[in-house]
Amino acid sequence: MKDKMIYFLQCKNWSENHRYKITHKDIKVFRTEARDFITSNGLFEARQDDIRLRFVVSGNILDKSALYALEGDKNLDYEILKMNNDDYKSTNQKEHNA
Repeated sequence: MKDKMIYFLQCKNWSENHRYKITHKDIKVFRTEARDFITSNGLFEARQDDIRLRFVVSGNILDKSALYALEGDKNLDYEILKMNNDDYKSTNQKEHNA
C-alpha cells in the first residue's frame, strides 16, 4: 500500500444544546473499532502514518476529555461541520417525494 492513505470517519450530528456530549469513551470506541477493522481486513501492510482517523461533528459537542484524547493522538483529529437541519429536512423530503 505504498503512497496510499486510509481514512476512517466517525460522524455525529448531535445538537449543541443537548445534555449528551462526546467523551473520551466515544473516542476510544472509535479508535478500537477502526483498529479491529484494520486487523480483520488485513490492512497491516499500511504504515501507521498512512492511517488517519477523524471525528466529524455538527457543532461544539466534544467535552474536555474528548478534546484531551484527540490531542494525544497524531493520527486522530476532529472537524466541526455545521449542519443546517432545515436544509437536511428539505433535501430528505425531496428524496422521498421523487
